[in-house]
Amino acid sequence: MGLFSWDCEGCGHPLIMPLNAQDKNGWMTEAVAITSRGDVISGTYDGYGRLDGENIFDGLENDPQVYHKICWERAGKPNKFERPSRSSADQGHFYGENEHNSPPPGDPDFFHADEERPKAACPECGNEEARQWDAFRFKCGDCNGLFVPGGHDDEGEDPETQGEDRPDES
Repeated sequence: MGLFSWDCEGCGHPLIMPLNAQDKNGWMTEAVAITSRGDVISGTYDGYGRLDGENIFDGLENDPQVYHKICWERAGKPNKFERPSRSSADQGHFYGENEHNSPPPGDPDFFHADEERPKAACPECGNEEARQWDAFRFKCGDCNGLFVPGGHDDEGEDPETQGEDRPDES
């Protein structure tokens, strides 16, 4: 499996590995994960699902809930697993030069990742503020639905080939 990451529950930016850190975002390499088993693990993220060498990824059904260490501290150091964090659309690796180059929360120049994350209307409930969840899907904060904008629901179709059998609607 190649590089992958999750977005922090506190600031929305991905966990990144030290190799990708820029001048302002080195703090995004230090993270805390709460696993579905209830383990709290902290350390430096390696880009492959590990903090200081310890696996925080249990497979597709058991993504962890993650925070950057400073975001976890600012959130009161939660230690109970509530929900898996969203997969990073950019895998914590493939992003623009300054896209995640934010100083840490508390700095006057800090910016939340959702300020830049694309939005779409949820076809299930109409919420206009559904945010990008991963490379193809969006997730609604109101009804928790996952969807591909302009496509069908997420019933196992591959978003890259979704709709190929449909006739041209032009």
